[in-house]
Amino acid sequence: MNKLYRWAIGSVLSKPAPERVPRTGEKAVEVDCYVMYIRAKDDSWNILAESIDSTGVKGRQWSYDSYTEESHVDFEDINKANIEITHFYKTYDIQYFSLNDYLLKGVLPYYQLTIQFNKTAQVFYNRKELTRSERMTTLELILEKTIDDREFGVTVYGLSSLLHSQRWYYHPDRKRNTNYNELLLESLVESGDLEKDNDVYRLSRHALVSLSQHEQDDRKHKETLSQSKAMTKLTFALIFVGLIQAYITFTKG
Repeated sequence: MNKLYRWAIGSVLSKPAPERVPRTGEKAVEVDCYVMYIRAKDDSWNILAESIDSTGVKGRQWSYDSYTEESHVDFEDINKANIEITHFYKTYDIQYFSLNDYLLKGVLPYYQLTIQFNKTAQVFYNRKELTRSERMTTLELILEKTIDDREFGVTVYGLSSLLHSQRWYYHPDRKRNTNYNELLLESLVESGDLEKDNDVYRLSRHALVSLSQHEQDDRKHKETLSQSKAMTKLTFALIFVGLIQAYITFTKG
């Protein structure tokens, strides 16, 4: 690994995140710290990086439902791995998915654009109805994973990682998020879309029916919106034509 990449890792790990990162209130405004995850491309290991030495990176490896086991990864292995960096900056979470990404966007003044984008995205996100879309989004995600692996199953903790990346682990509401995901998975079991085997949830055949119906409903909704917009435009056009005709009649009379 070249010196620039080592410097980048050292720069990130020089501002380690605490066990709980404030994301709201006055304390959140003072936050400026990082979390770095390094994961093998074949998912054989996954560590939360904590410090750097002359040969590699020390950290804690994922085990069951938390990062607990002490581990060390050589620079040679890091070169072949996937890297995810999260910068907790005030109330914002800014992510980088490689060292090059961090060097280009984290070192250079990229924050302003990212923060503005997040603000705009949040405005649109807040307008969305979450209940149905989250159920279907979760089901579609599990379907895609099942297509790749017919034996695919997901736990409550695994769903958190799939939906939110590994950022959820440091989120102050991670317990509430985990409870919600459990209710979400159980609701999909109740509707017949998932099957539960101990703590593992797997796709059922009925899920395809639900997803197909959701696509039809979504398509009808979009068609209705399109027709509504067309009628609105037509109405304004007729009003405009009527005003012109009235003006012509008035000037001639």
